[in-house]
Amino acid sequence: MDRAGEVLWEVPHGCWAIATCVWTGASLASYADDPRHQRPDWGSATFSTDGKTVWAYIRQYAGGRPYEEWLVLDAGDGTALSRVQTRTVGAGSVHFTHPEPAFMGLAIGQGDDDSPVLWGRRDGAVLTVERIEGEILQSVSPSGGHFLCTDPGQWALYLHDAADGRELRRVDARAVLPPVPGDDMARWGYEGAYPYEDGVVVSTEECAETPRHWLVDPRSMTVRGRIAYPLSVAGGPRSAGPGMWWTVASNDASVHLWSLY
Repeated sequence: MDRAGEVLWEVPHGCWAIATCVWTGASLASYADDPRHQRPDWGSATFSTDGKTVWAYIRQYAGGRPYEEWLVLDAGDGTALSRVQTRTVGAGSVHFTHPEPAFMGLAIGQGDDDSPVLWGRRDGAVLTVERIEGEILQSVSPSGGHFLCTDPGQWALYLHDAADGRELRRVDARAVLPPVPGDDMARWGYEGAYPYEDGVVVSTEECAETPRHWLVDPRSMTVRGRIAYPLSVAGGPRSAGPGMWWTVASNDASVHLWSLY
């Protein structure tokens, strides 16, 4: 849409509720009352950092079978510049932007340990994808040189090189954190922030009434200390750009922006 809310272009895609949906491409009114469509899965889309392209993860249906694609679209007119089939069966997804518009991260939830991270790099019309199995993307460093993941079991943090997706180092929660009261060990949260090249903010017990947030040095994967907030927070930390992260208040009534320096 433009600033006035007028639709400039649209790219239809397959139904996220039912893979073989007969209403694909139809108007909302034709299926809004169908109970099978009330709790659909979902794709996602976001702009590149220069605003010139839109990266979109969608479901399609053709030739008698459903499949999912990752598209790079021209933000001006919606033309598909690059596309690749993801070989996934996603229940949800989140895009992670990179300072260089040619790169993008995509976390796809499949509801099991096979949920992959896709790390994409576009060179002209060619979209090259590095597939990282069994990890959940948390955040990208301010420089774009690295990205941080955890695993579905929340056992470890993994630091990857953004140039090629390879793992550089990891840290097991049991090796660096005290156990949780009433449990045998701490587990990293699914959400994390990467506000500094020398500091990531990650959580443990993110679903607890009082989650713990930690400052970790990604260069050595050592814990520098626990974050002491002046206000209560809920859930995990989320990135808010270089030098900042945000949290939700414990009563869900406000959002707070934080910085260490």
